[in-house]
Amino acid sequence: METLREIMATLTFIAGTVLIFSLIGAFHWGTLLASFACFLAAYLIWPSKRSGQRERENVFLDVLELIIEFPMEILFWLFRLIGRLFRSKEGGFDIDI
Repeated sequence: METLREIMATLTFIAGTVLIFSLIGAFHWGTLLASFACFLAAYLIWPSKRSGQRERENVFLDVLELIIEFPMEILFWLFRLIGRLFRSKEGGFDIDI
């Protein structure tokens, strides 16, 4: 089951990458949203070693995990950064620059 999840996540990630590269020719919002959906699906399907879902030691799978989780980690980091900018210490709305 773990191998099937790895294969499905890898194929979904490849599909998202192909969709991103297809935006170079002609930009389309549907293609962009579909690529983000593919990256999110690959992130959710992948059996992460950090959360204890993958037990085998394999350098190739560790590198593949970093590659698959990278786009979503960047997005999560961006949302946390934006959240910190708009968070106030007194509970109100404030922009801290």
